[in-house]
Amino acid sequence: MNSSRVLVVGSLNEDLRLRTPTVPAAGETVLGGPHDWGLGGKGSNQAIAAARFGADVGMLGRLGDDAGGAKIRRVFADEGIDTELLGTSDDAGTGLALIVLEPSGENRIIVSSGANLQVTPADIDAAAEAVRSAAVVLCQLEIPLETVAATFELAGGTRILNSAPARSLPETLLGATDVLVANEIELAMLAHLAGADDVAEPDQIVRAARSITGTRTVIVTRGAAGAMVITDDDVLYIPAPKITVADTTGAGDCFCGVLAGAIAEGTSVQDAARIAVRAASLAASREGAAEGMPRRSDIDAAVAGAS
Repeated sequence: MNSSRVLVVGSLNEDLRLRTPTVPAAGETVLGGPHDWGLGGKGSNQAIAAARFGADVGMLGRLGDDAGGAKIRRVFADEGIDTELLGTSDDAGTGLALIVLEPSGENRIIVSSGANLQVTPADIDAAAEAVRSAAVVLCQLEIPLETVAATFELAGGTRILNSAPARSLPETLLGATDVLVANEIELAMLAHLAGADDVAEPDQIVRAARSITGTRTVIVTRGAAGAMVITDDDVLYIPAPKITVADTTGAGDCFCGVLAGAIAEGTSVQDAARIAVRAASLAASREGAAEGMPRRSDIDAAVAGAS
């Protein structure tokens, strides 16, 4: 096993960010503010977050044979991310996300998956040595579910699953997961509850997390309320610092990438989650998903300031 490699298996997108004073109702046209292009996709964001934390990062996924794919490869090279396992589609474009940013910093996102849907279990089999040898394998749910399952079947290190976007998951996949990272909406779905109102209070969150079959550790990210690390025997509450929110788009991905990077260094899950909360708060105070990911020096300073 590679003692420090984080292998991210997941999605890569171009992001079109559009700012708006208000979200339009059905049939309504709203004149928005400025727009710009950036990098995104949960896999890409998490890989960049881990790399900026200082981890040795590889990325497995698929891009289109287009300008967006070429841009992502250039950025990854600049960030020091290994792109050997990035494939190129012959008939699908690079994934695209439309992100509508409200004045509060909250966001609404529509994703056109493109080449991300062509990441298959055969790609995992072809990269079996890299999957088995990574210290941490980090997956999300913007690629086919069977590909995520195949990844965790082969993984030899710590298996982290970010259950976004929200969907029901088979018990076999949850049972193969070492650390599950979910927000309150995702937690409610995984626990077969009606909605986020059923996990609004800490005791409800603990019950829901412990009802999920098979997973050893559940980390629930709660935005401004921080995070909770829940096992069968313990609950750790991690508060988030107060910040001025600029853009929450990449905050959850920052949490996952930094969590993976810290665990790959040998940090305990609990301490890694503490670091990741600070990093995610920094990301939420900056605009852009990938662009807003903090670097190790900023994260270390934030952690030191909290102690």
